[in-house]
Amino acid sequence: MKPIDIQCIPADHPALPGHFPGKPVVPGVVLLDRVLAVARGLGPVSGLPQVKFLKVLRPGAEFRIEIGAPGPSGRRGFRCVGTEVPEPSIYCTGQLAFDTRP
Repeated sequence: MKPIDIQCIPADHPALPGHFPGKPVVPGVVLLDRVLAVARGLGPVSGLPQVKFLKVLRPGAEFRIEIGAPGPSGRRGFRCVGTEVPEPSIYCTGQLAFDTRP
């Protein structure tokens, strides 16, 4: 997979209050919104047919959005990976479907 963008969800993001007090967690929908924003640069996205959340993302943590080449079905794999070295955290993985209509 090819790194496409580096992102960070700030602690003052409007989706974070109440999610969860004392131990804030970035909601999955916020993470996927960032993935979709980056993926739209590759073409019109028609859906996320598969997503798996693997680790909690905390506000302020940097992560890379990586998107693979299209497979036989036209879908592209993606993952959100921490920027820590040598063993980055994998926050989520999945597939992106693109609208292939002319």
